Parts: sequence; structure tokens; C-alpha cells
Amino acid sequence: MSRTADDAGRDRLAILEHRRWRLAAAVISGGLLAVSHSLHPVWWLAWIAPLFLLVAAARAPIWEAAALGAVAGGVLGASLFSYIASVGGPAAAAIYGALSAITWAVVILVTRVVAARLPAWLAAFVYPTTWAAMDTVLGATSPHGTLGSLAYSQMDALPVIQVAAFAGMAGVVFLICLPAAAAALALDPRRSGKLAYAPAFVLAVAIVAGGLIRLSIPLQTVPVKVGLVSIDQPDSKPLDATHEDPIWDAYFAGADRASAQGARVIVFTEAIALADSTRQGLLATRLSDAARRHAAYILAGVATQEGKLTRNRAWVFGPDGQQVASYAKHHLVPGFEASLVTPWNGYSTFQMDNKSIGVAICKDLDFPPLARRYGQLGVDALLIPAGDYDTDGWSHSRPAVLRGVENGFSIIRAAAHGRVTVADPYGRILAEAESRPAPGTVLVATANIGKPIPTLYVKIGDLFGRLCIGAIALALLASLTVRRRLPAAPAAGPSSSAPAKG
Repeated sequence: MSRTADDAGRDRLAILEHRRWRLAAAVISGGLLAVSHSLHPVWWLAWIAPLFLLVAAARAPIWEAAALGAVAGGVLGASLFSYIASVGGPAAAAIYGALSAITWAVVILVTRVVAARLPAWLAAFVYPTTWAAMDTVLGATSPHGTLGSLAYSQMDALPVIQVAAFAGMAGVVFLICLPAAAAALALDPRRSGKLAYAPAFVLAVAIVAGGLIRLSIPLQTVPVKVGLVSIDQPDSKPLDATHEDPIWDAYFAGADRASAQGARVIVFTEAIALADSTRQGLLATRLSDAARRHAAYILAGVATQEGKLTRNRAWVFGPDGQQVASYAKHHLVPGFEASLVTPWNGYSTFQMDNKSIGVAICKDLDFPPLARRYGQLGVDALLIPAGDYDTDGWSHSRPAVLRGVENGFSIIRAAAHGRVTVADPYGRILAEAESRPAPGTVLVATANIGKPIPTLYVKIGDLFGRLCIGAIALALLASLTVRRRLPAAPAAGPSSSAPAKG
């Protein structure tokens, strides 16, 4: 029977309707991703959010599938525009949005190409493997390290993040992507044998169950009272090396309050003020006297002028008044800090009652290799002076917490314009408080410090992520040479007698 112009018109209308429904699915996924990856995410939505996009992409032509990924990634990127613009400017926010769209387009394109050419049981692992590979690449190449990773959306889901002790962030990303990938394939009418996707679901359940078991293992630690002192200064206040800065009076008053409550370790925030060579000596003397008076370890963040160099440093003084550690920041915030401060490449530890304590600063914890080095050194806890941007207090404290899970040590972090946080090696938040302007926040809490928990991650690092890169690269190469294709998808969306061609 010959087709009429009306038939052709109905076909085109059906194709358009199907594309509209697929576009709507991508937008819905993007909106759910925005909530599940916000500055304070709803962790369980991250498991559901990609499902609509994956179902739509499986029914779309390859390049439309990539476009749908770009739409979802663009919605996610747009949701953080205001925050990124306030921190790095509108240009940085626009670049982030574009990169988010490109990243999601690439992930969905690779998933669409490779999964269509694999047997059912194996196809369910393509999307999580692709995202784990992408997360590893981004974390290794971005000047912001791992910030923005899907893994940080899970920091309130303690059983989930335990996999980081074995497979790092890539393991967390793989896990949260696995159920949605299997569900999307099971919903595909072109595929038969729905039980073929059971291994993916079983593996996800087994990993979470393993996390629950790990959390039930008692920690071999001893309680140590720590004091965290944070005072927010106006953003417009310049660092001044020409006279005694009154901000130090407020910090030393906070140390007095922390000591009165029994704190043996007192941590101030990052780069409290700038000190030239003359002021450094005066400040060191004052910190030494305070540590001796309180019989405590005191860490202070200070920017130092060292000849033509400026360093972002953390000094630690012990109960005897001696300086026991001096550390300088490795990873500088791109832009204003990187243009003024010189990075360092050393590590610093000190002994406290036969416990090894390490020191790092703020953004350093966005880079897993630095914390892993401390894991290899066998530290029991990491002290971290930091400075955040008010609205990101929760989100920027959690990378440090995940570093503790990866490497098996406690985290003690004091941030200005953010949160002061104490976490154990399982990522459990033991105490937390918002920073405030003068007289500031003084949080005294009990930290669990002891022999570090052995983790596989300390030994193998990001090997799992690298294996995912290799696996997906080989699968993509094979998919381009093997001509195994699924049958055309049936019509999706509103009912129509016309065949689906879009």
C-alpha cells in the first residue's frame, strides 16, 4: 500500500512528539541531579536522577542521546551558576556550566554506543564504568581537583561511602550509578531476559551491606578533646603586616575558652593574617607562650612573607612551647591565591602521646593523592585549617571527611566562613558548628584518635578508577568494530499508529 502525504505528516509529528518526551526526560533528570548534587545534596536522589535520561537516551539516535546528556548536564551546571559566580565570577560559572554539559554528553554518548553492542548482563555496567572513568580523569586534571564529583553527594550515606576505603571516589561513583543503569536497561522493551540485570543489583546491595558491616567494626582509638576556633572576618578586610592585628587577640581568647573546657589540641583557621619577617617572630613567641600556658598543641594558619615568596602556612606549637610542625599549602585556589602565594610540596607530621598527627590546609583535601601520602605515613589524624565561602560550608568540608575514610584517619577541620568539623575514620561527624564573626565559634569536642584503620586505598590509590578508564576505552574501541545492534526502539511517549523513527 502506498503512503500518502498525510501518513508522512503523521510520522513526522510522532517523531517530534517522541523527541519532546525524551527532552522532557532529560530535563527531569537534570533537575533531580541539581538537587542531588547541590551545596547540601539529597543523597538518595543521585541514585534515581539518571534513570529518566538513560531511558530516553536508549530510545534516541546516537547523537540525539548525546544532546540529551548535554541538556541534563546543562541543567545541573545552571543550578550552581549563582554560587560559582559569587566565588569565581560569571565567566567561571559559564565555563563550569559548559563543561558540565559536555561531560554528561560524552558519558551518555559512550554509554549509548557501547551498551547497545554488549550482552544484557554486561551492558548494565557500562554507564557506571564510564562515569567512574570520567570522574577519575576529571579529578586528575582539574585545577580544582575532585570538587564537583558525584561521590560527594553521598556523604550523608555512611554505608555507601565505605567503598572509598577500597576503591576510592571512583568506587563510590560506580556504586551509585549501577542501579539506575540496570533499571534503565530492564525497562528497554527491545531487550529480553530481565533477570540478566540481576547481577548489577546484587552487586550494589552487596557493596552497601559490606559498608554496614565495616561500620559495625569497633575503632581502636582513644578519646582526645579538641578545640576548634573560627572567626569570620569581613571579606573587604585587608591582611596587614605593618602592625599587631587585633584578630589575633580574638583567636587567643578563643584558645583560652577551648582550654578551659579541656581541649588538648586547638586548631585555628587558615591564613588568619599576613606576617612579615618581624611579625613572624612576635607571633611565634605568642603562640609558643599560649601553647605552654594551656599545656596544649595549638595550630594557627598564617600567611608568611619569606623574602620574595608568600606562603600559606600552618604552624603547630606543642605543650612545651616548641614548634613541632610547619606546613605550607600545596594546592592554591586558582585566581587570587595562586597569583599571590607560592605552593609547597612537603609534608609535616608530629607526635602526640605516641600518635602521629599530620597537617594540611583547606583545598589540599580536594586532591586525594596528598591525603593518601599521609595515609602511607601512617598518621592517626589530620589537622586542617581552612577558609570557605559561607554558603559552601557543608559541601567543602566533606572532601576532607572522605579523605579520612579513604585513608583510615580522623579529620579535625576548622574553617572560617564555613564549618568547624570533627569526623572519625568512618566518616561519622562527631561534632560540627557554623563559623561566626567575632567573638567567633569555639567548638570543643571529643575526637577518636588512634591507630589508623588499614585501607586498601592507601596501598593501591586510584587503581580502580584507572581500570575503569582502560575498560571503557577497550569497550568503546571494540564497539566501533563490532556491528551488533539492537532492533529499532518502539514508539515512546503518546500512543501513535506511526512507527518510531526518532
